[in-house]
Amino acid sequence: MRTTICLIVAILFLVSCDPAKILVIKAANKENVSVVVFTSTKIIPQSNSDSSTKLTIQVPPIDVSNTYQKSFDYGIGNWPDKEILDLVANIDSIVINNSFDTMRLTNKEQMGKYLKKHRSGYAGSVLTIEAK
Repeated sequence: MRTTICLIVAILFLVSCDPAKILVIKAANKENVSVVVFTSTKIIPQSNSDSSTKLTIQVPPIDVSNTYQKSFDYGIGNWPDKEILDLVANIDSIVINNSFDTMRLTNKEQMGKYLKKHRSGYAGSVLTIEAK
């Protein structure tokens, strides 16, 4: 009985240590600062993986001026290079309008490098696309 309880506690401890795997798209609260991601609905967690319907994610949205961040939760774990490339395969382009310039990421290699560089959090569990 004591062994079983110790085993259950150990399993719960190990499972609770896994970080959430998140994609964060955010923009500073400044005029003319935004992020626009042109993608398919395959990027949305728990979406129909066969769908190739196009989607535009804009932060802040045109109609809501006080929303400066959008997050997508992909379960637990981290973002190894292969999973970043799988995510990028479903993104057409990313436009980051900073207060000082505009960055356009239009090919898969550029997007992959950007996301790998902006991987953070415990065990590399957070990818961030950010306009400052």
